Amino acid sequence: MFAEELLVLGGRLVVVPSRDCRPTVVEPDHAPAFGHFLEAAAEVVILPNGTAGRNAYEAARAAGLEAVVVRLDGAARRD
Repeated sequence: MFAEELLVLGGRLVVVPSRDCRPTVVEPDHAPAFGHFLEAAAEVVILPNGTAGRNAYEAARAAGLEAVVVRLDGAARRD
């Protein structure tokens, strides 16, 4: 799993769930892994979307890409 490898390599994990992600999307057998990644995350950004679905997934993708671009841009300025 990408997130686990990221953590093993010392990367910074950002989790971007919707407000109802755990009860409506996470299957019971995946709940321990979901909890693990929430605990291991350097940042958890809960989106204002009330429910998981296409709009929430698109917002999470946009938030994740924005975070990557901002961090890469910030890193470039320090050099």
